[in-house]
Amino acid sequence: MKYADARDDIKSFDIFLFSGKGRISEWIKWATGSDWSHVGLSLCLHQYNCVVLFESTTLSNLPDLISGKAAKGVQLVNLSLRLNDYDGDIGWRPVSGPRRRKMKSAAMDFVREFHGTPYEQSQIELIKSAFDFGGRLTENQEDASSIFCSELAAMLFRHVGIMPEGMAANEFTPADFSSILPLNPDYEAQEIIPLVI
Repeated sequence: MKYADARDDIKSFDIFLFSGKGRISEWIKWATGSDWSHVGLSLCLHQYNCVVLFESTTLSNLPDLISGKAAKGVQLVNLSLRLNDYDGDIGWRPVSGPRRRKMKSAAMDFVREFHGTPYEQSQIELIKSAFDFGGRLTENQEDASSIFCSELAAMLFRHVGIMPEGMAANEFTPADFSSILPLNPDYEAQEIIPLVI
């Protein structure tokens, strides 16, 4: 589906999946047995004249909408610019369920709190999120001093009430956002729709 045809149907908190071609992206896909290496969430905010993508990434090729500067870590970028600039496959996974007014307010509080947080500094935390063998050896403890993409998405989903408490947010990977996702009863992640610009 073309992004231009999908744009009017995109809602806040829809899932966007990315399949990169770089070495780190390929490692993430191999380690998690998935086609996807990155995830972000859409936000439809009246202060911006575009659909935005809230993500944590090492990419620093687009200006952040809050700071106006390109930077790595937690950022808000114009979704269409990210899709247009991305070298790899892209999937849109709509999330059905109510979008209540208090959710948008909670999302903005969350964005303000975590915007600019560095991308995950702990390589061990990234590795442990990818390999779930059970037991304490591969179990992560939550630490929001630096954040990777799927950890950020899980934290925001919990903050606005789409996802229940449970597994540590830094145990989620992009693969989890492409498969059966534990959401609260009013919400359901739909089929992934391939997007092209």
